[in-house]
Amino acid sequence: MKKLIRPIVYLLVFVLAFTGISANNTYAATNENANTTKNNQVEFENHIKELAKTDQEAKTAYEQYSQLSTTDKEKFVELLYSEEYAKALQAANTLEPGESKSFHGGDIKAVVTEEETPQNNMNTLGGYYSVSERNVVHKVVVFGIFATIYWVSVRFKHDYGTRNVTQTLGADNGHTNINPSIIVSDGVVGHYPAGGWAYGWGKFRIAATGSIGSWSFTHTLNIKTDNVYTTGWIN
Repeated sequence: MKKLIRPIVYLLVFVLAFTGISANNTYAATNENANTTKNNQVEFENHIKELAKTDQEAKTAYEQYSQLSTTDKEKFVELLYSEEYAKALQAANTLEPGESKSFHGGDIKAVVTEEETPQNNMNTLGGYYSVSERNVVHKVVVFGIFATIYWVSVRFKHDYGTRNVTQTLGADNGHTNINPSIIVSDGVVGHYPAGGWAYGWGKFRIAATGSIGSWSFTHTLNIKTDNVYTTGWIN
């Protein structure tokens, strides 16, 4: 009987020791994740507060974020630093204006939109003509709050009452990014008229750091438009 008891005792000691190690490891991992989330939240809130001082889009996003519950704020930040966010950012490159794609059960969305400014009609000695401006905008939104936006616009002149573009007057590009794990940089822009259309393009460099990996890509966002129809693509 004593011979049987001794192995059982050793087995119990091993099981208790192993269970204790597993529990300690689980606690340590949970604690580390909690600390990472907290640090990310502090980094994000400092980042967006600073942006909101000079960027109206960032100010709006910060106001919307401030209205979230404590739990949703934590989840919002976790999604910003997630691989799903990186996937959404890259997926926007495959979408046409008016299209969107959802990630993480719809919490994250990649969206591409076409926007315009009011048309101005001019009267000169040469007759009437109109000046229009249109944009293609790439967005990644979390909980309905935008997190990364970049866009290109082209301004052009066309015959009054027609879709015939006669001249491009300028192009611009820009971005607003409240996600500290993503870096967006604007590059050069260009524009030209061809075949009754206005064309514009702007370069961007997008890079990731930290928990969502380390990668970067440079691409050109293009726009083809007149005063009625707009499309955009990446190359």
